[in-house]
Amino acid sequence: ERPTREITVTTTRSVDLAPDHAVLYVGVTTRDADAARAGEQHAGISQSVRAALGALGFRPESLPTIGYTVRPEYDRDRNRPIGYSAQSRIQVRVHELTRVGRVIDAALGAGANVISGLSFESTRSDRARLDALARAVAAAREEAEAIARAAGGRLVALLEANTGGVGFVRGAREVMMRAQAEVETPITPGTLEIAATVTTRWEFIPSP
Repeated sequence: ERPTREITVTTTRSVDLAPDHAVLYVGVTTRDADAARAGEQHAGISQSVRAALGALGFRPESLPTIGYTVRPEYDRDRNRPIGYSAQSRIQVRVHELTRVGRVIDAALGAGANVISGLSFESTRSDRARLDALARAVAAAREEAEAIARAAGGRLVALLEANTGGVGFVRGAREVMMRAQAEVETPITPGTLEIAATVTTRWEFIPSP
């Protein structure tokens, strides 16, 4: 029996998708020579930040705390403690993208001093990934058929297919932290590109 002759093709295809919500992290960091005072200051500012976000319509249960630490800070030259810092972050999901800048400004105005991890996401990303996979498989078949014809034969069956995928944001603006906001922080959502890569093996039969 003759060994199976194969053609292997790897293709990547993508689907552009408009995001429908944003995720960002609002942080509060306080410092004091005394750990208890650093924690007390942090608690007061954190309550003010939560109240400001609540005034924008965010429910308390929709604002989870992501980590809380109180730790000593050191003078690295003299290797001795010089005080303490208290830090925490709040995760905020914004479902109206036009309000992202307003949310950031409200948090900063209430005393937050760290804004990080802004990302744009879509609840339709799983469906878009399936569409990208279908396009990648169709492209792989088309390329494999072209190779088979050029080699003087024909394509028969798909023997194996392996896949991986990734999504990433294009065109999102960087967010700069400001202590006071006279105008609303401009935030422009990027376009999500959902990409899928497939590696396929096809049976090839040469022409007699």
